[in-house]
Amino acid sequence: MMKKHKAQQAYFGQYGSNLLQDYVAKEVKNQDRIVVINDDWLVVVPYWAAWPFETRALPYLESPS
Repeated sequence: MMKKHKAQQAYFGQYGSNLLQDYVAKEVKNQDRIVVINDDWLVVVPYWAAWPFETRALPYLESPS
């Protein structure tokens, strides 16, 4: 758990933004691996999935236009 936390801190330090929110934005833009999306959640098959039925649920915070 600490390894993931440190990686996300390093990402924020380098890019000034949240890693998971950036990942969600990229998936929404590409539309390739989305299983379902609503006002609150995005479910995707991540690019690193070992199995085609492996999914990840992430909070979906639509950025203001």
